[in-house]
Amino acid sequence: MEIVRPKMTTSFKEYAAPHDGNKASRLIASGTAPYKFDPKKSQSSFVTLQDANGIERTLWGIDIAQSVDQADAKPGDWITLEVAETKEVEVEEEYRDKTGQLQTRTIKTHRNVWKTQIREDPAQTPTMTALRTELAEKVGDHTWCVWQAARPADKQTIKARAELGTAKAWAQYRVDRDGKVFIPLRDSGNRLAALYRINTDGSGEMITGPGNDKGLHHIVGGKLSKNPKEPILIADDLVSAIELNRQTGKPVVWAVTTENLKAVAENLRQFNSKHEIVIAATDAHMTRENWSLCLPQQAFKAINGTLIVPPLAT
Repeated sequence: MEIVRPKMTTSFKEYAAPHDGNKASRLIASGTAPYKFDPKKSQSSFVTLQDANGIERTLWGIDIAQSVDQADAKPGDWITLEVAETKEVEVEEEYRDKTGQLQTRTIKTHRNVWKTQIREDPAQTPTMTALRTELAEKVGDHTWCVWQAARPADKQTIKARAELGTAKAWAQYRVDRDGKVFIPLRDSGNRLAALYRINTDGSGEMITGPGNDKGLHHIVGGKLSKNPKEPILIADDLVSAIELNRQTGKPVVWAVTTENLKAVAENLRQFNSKHEIVIAATDAHMTRENWSLCLPQQAFKAINGTLIVPPLAT
């Protein structure tokens, strides 16, 4: 596979100039599923897209997947998806009358009509997003090809490898044809910077690019809450991050390594000044240096955070 990268811009004016196709995203998947992939919710139409920085998002709406099908867009295509018009429609609504009996009535509401258009690959036509990516330390060509070739996991894979987290955690992973699982690692600017590969035997290894690995992280189980009353949880190992996410139902930031905790915590504090940041550590008290506790202590002190450590077995 040939990798075509846009040329470096020489001025901010050129960098910030508007370009056609800035909003194009790569189609990852479309279809129907329980709303927000919550098995308790009713079936809804969805489209999962990935922008030029490798950041994924899922859109939900009536007939949104049908719009993609009508455009004959396939996974891997670059598309734009927008609301073409809003129509007034009549729908049946259930309600309870004064006696508590369940009744139905017809109400008027509005429904979005989606329009999908297939666009050119932005790697072939430099856009503002592509130029921004090029200015930053980028993921390596080999890593990018591996990530692009892998696909979201199916329900059978998620069920068979439950040790890697809940369905929400798996929504951020990808799997290749050989069954290897890839976890995206992002830098302090939230750009895809590396991958963590988990082999079929459970062993793991990093696939990195030319960028700096300082600040690399992955959020297990979705996006962080913008509500300052919701604490941000950080763990330095993947198993702990997955289990904390499973037990709390909250997203957990995996800092990849203990040495990386301070950089990740400081970056999170920069953008979440009012949140409580909680760092989960382990106490390897039998070791001489006990870095698994010392480094988390340095990290939580640097950001005025909170440190939690499991009690020692007696």
